[in-house]
Amino acid sequence: MNQEKDVLSFIYSNLDALYYFKDEDVNDFSKRAILRYFFILIDDLLKVAGKVNNKFYKSGKISRIKKKQNKNLIKDLNNTFDNEYDVIRDKMSAHQQHLPLDDINKWWVEIDNTTIETLYSEAHAIRDGLKSGFDNEIERIKHYSIMDIFSPALLKSNEKSFNFSAGRLSIARNNTSGILPAHDSQVKAQIISSTLELIQIDFGLTQQCNNPDSDYKLKLFDIGWLLVICDFISLIDNLYEDNSYGKSLLSIWKELDIKGFDLLNEYNIKKRDLNYEDKLREIRNKIAAHKDSELQIATVYKDFMSINLRDFHGYVMLHCNAFKTACSYDNRTKLLGMTGVPLKNIKSLSSSPSKPFNN
Repeated sequence: MNQEKDVLSFIYSNLDALYYFKDEDVNDFSKRAILRYFFILIDDLLKVAGKVNNKFYKSGKISRIKKKQNKNLIKDLNNTFDNEYDVIRDKMSAHQQHLPLDDINKWWVEIDNTTIETLYSEAHAIRDGLKSGFDNEIERIKHYSIMDIFSPALLKSNEKSFNFSAGRLSIARNNTSGILPAHDSQVKAQIISSTLELIQIDFGLTQQCNNPDSDYKLKLFDIGWLLVICDFISLIDNLYEDNSYGKSLLSIWKELDIKGFDLLNEYNIKKRDLNYEDKLREIRNKIAAHKDSELQIATVYKDFMSINLRDFHGYVMLHCNAFKTACSYDNRTKLLGMTGVPLKNIKSLSSSPSKPFNN
């Protein structure tokens, strides 16, 4: 059972880190962006907890009554998560996929203090139910202390400043103007534009926790990079790859004769390292977006740790900037490449404020 214990330790120690992070003095949008990873971990827990519970019973480590109690705890968490918060995991966290306009803000603001408290409480009830089957404790955060936030991507913004962002999440940001999509090409570009914003926040967390001096910061540092992997693979898929979820922006722009197509196509053909992307995708599939309980977590984690972070950052930014530059070539797409652009001489916006994280 050491393999399953290692997976559960990974899940619970990272859940702990994110639970503590919710109380940091970070702007609500960035806090929600980072806490997306909480929903990936809950999904992972639901996939492994039942298997562990059954193995414990078959090996005689727990009684039939304890097995049933644990099964009910897992069922409670599944009922809370499934067909509800799994949308956040599937469409906004592990992947960046289409959501109807009305659902974007609805699910984004569901990443709040109440949701995290509820899921965390139910997840730890499962932990307490399973721990008797293990010879040693499931790993937890060893040291935590509140951070002095300095990363620009995480700092709280001036309530009197206003910005324009083309991404689909602009409707969920305070003091932000955006675009209502009128065509499939705009819907796809908005997904990509928001993915760029999320990647900026992911990197902001790695900057905040660089050279970590505690177990808490080390976990957050890794979470930041795991989120970058998830978001970058989503960026690549939405930019260049036609798949079962729809056409890529590259294909859509070709059909519409958008001027930025040639640049995107050049990057697709000449600037992509497909072997490198395959390695990143494998890490995404085995540890970042999914925790494969059939694999040794230490082996997969070693693959993750082998990434040269400086080179990875450069590769990510290469393709982020390709999208922004390509958008600038055509009047139909210029606005779609703009994120966080300050608006001058604006006193207020007619849209209502986003729901606060702590309400």
